[in-house]
Amino acid sequence: MRARVTKTFPGVPDGAVLTRQITAGEIIRGDLAAVAVAAGFADPVDAEEGGAAVSAKGAADLADAEPEAAKPARRKRGKKR
Repeated sequence: MRARVTKTFPGVPDGAVLTRQITAGEIIRGDLAAVAVAAGFADPVDAEEGGAAVSAKGAADLADAEPEAAKPARRKRGKKR
């Protein structure tokens, strides 16, 4: 998903580690775009501009979706001392 930011906000783009100011007019992608649209900080980019149009309700559903539960990794146990 792609979105055009309408209001400056702090955020972490997909694949980044540090938070930065996402400025108005900037095009953002991925999970950050979905959350920004749901929060009202951005508008989805239309299909004519190369992105898929998503309603605000659809973006909110994406933002609220919980990832599937992963099985915890088994720990290796060392020798008892």
